[in-house]
Amino acid sequence: MARQMVRAESHDNMSRSFSGLVPEQYRDTAQFLNVVQWNIEWFGAQKSKDKDRRRVEVVTDILEAFNADLFVFQEVAGPSKDGRYPGVFDSIAAELTARGAGDYVVFYTEAGGEQRVAMMWDRDYVRSKSDVVDLFPRGTHKMPDGRDAFAGRTPLHGIFEARVGEAGRFDFQALGVHLKAMGEGAPQRAHSASVLADWMQVT
Repeated sequence: MARQMVRAESHDNMSRSFSGLVPEQYRDTAQFLNVVQWNIEWFGAQKSKDKDRRRVEVVTDILEAFNADLFVFQEVAGPSKDGRYPGVFDSIAAELTARGAGDYVVFYTEAGGEQRVAMMWDRDYVRSKSDVVDLFPRGTHKMPDGRDAFAGRTPLHGIFEARVGEAGRFDFQALGVHLKAMGEGAPQRAHSASVLADWMQVT
């Protein structure tokens, strides 16, 4: 992982795209951090391989257009432990870098199988200050009935330093989560949200 900040040209596509939400003095500048989160249903999973032949190209184009400093993804397939299979975002990060969109690197949760959480950031503007890792081991927090409160999809946590503008630097933490969906998932969502609220109070 990069430990040095690299000066890069302004690339603030998002302030132009969402100009109505960005103060005028900050539009078309690199004066703030751009963060995007996206749940891409079963992206890179075996069950999605046919539609992913097209989706990979479309997703890459969309991410290039956003050109965010930090992306947080849910429901993505990660690399195999033996290294034989890459994560779905490995080639996308390399392609974005080759296109000159930034210097992107991606990390995945250890747990979650084909529905992992991942973070991808532009090292021209953001650097990790420590390893980006699962917030806690899979199965740490159980429901009264024995189910995993996080449904086997552990949150992903990172501590970063951002560079904004010519001299602005600040540290921040990012936490990617993928809580259990639908009506039947409400008890797990409530339990996992309580766990995260307790963690945030002591962090």
